[in-house]
Amino acid sequence: KAGNGSGGGAFLLRTASAAIEGCRFFVNYASAGSNGSDDIGSASSGFGGGLYAEECPQIAISSSKFDFNVAQTGAPESNRRAEGGGAFVVNSFDAAIQDNVFDRNIAGFSGQGFGGGLVVLSGQAFAQVTGVSVSGNEFTKNWANVVNFIGGAGGGLFVFGIADSTITTNTFTANVVNLLGEAGISLPNTPYLLGGGLAVDSAQDVQIAGNKFVENAATVGGFGLGGGLGLRKTGPAAVVDNEF
Repeated sequence: KAGNGSGGGAFLLRTASAAIEGCRFFVNYASAGSNGSDDIGSASSGFGGGLYAEECPQIAISSSKFDFNVAQTGAPESNRRAEGGGAFVVNSFDAAIQDNVFDRNIAGFSGQGFGGGLVVLSGQAFAQVTGVSVSGNEFTKNWANVVNFIGGAGGGLFVFGIADSTITTNTFTANVVNLLGEAGISLPNTPYLLGGGLAVDSAQDVQIAGNKFVENAATVGGFGLGGGLGLRKTGPAAVVDNEF
């Protein structure tokens, strides 16, 4: 359990060429406090229920299992974020994430939830991350929950801000990005839920190929976007030979 909100099971910072292979991250909890901001590593936002890796170039995560992990915010305000119930990888060039199982992890019981299974992103004020490969993984029954506010994406996998990267031959089954509680439907408060299986936001030159999407959902009345796959502010992107 991580009381500071980052890395319930394991925490890696500025570790080059780290290799995580054949590990299991089971029932870990990145729990945040009630004060602070939504910045990465803040006291009130939760990142990486099972694993947190920041600025770890050429990190390789393979043949591991992430199950029943939770990333949780400390307060329900709209700017509080829970990201990466299973794992959270940020600002890590040439990361290779392959042949892992992400099963029944959760991001968010309050505030905004992103990437119930896995999050890969470029953080603010950091050079755009390139060379990421996410391949051959199984994402099953992961949840990204949003409570009373806009902003939630990627029940299985959430990718943000990366470039020149590939997402290939993964299987997304029964993952959900979901609204809990009430949300207004006026324009400023229109719920934004994107990509029940996979959500890609603000990325460039991304290839999404050979993936399988089965019974994923983005649920919030009529405002869920992309039950299997959702793309936002992303391009160019090649979406090729996927099964929906």
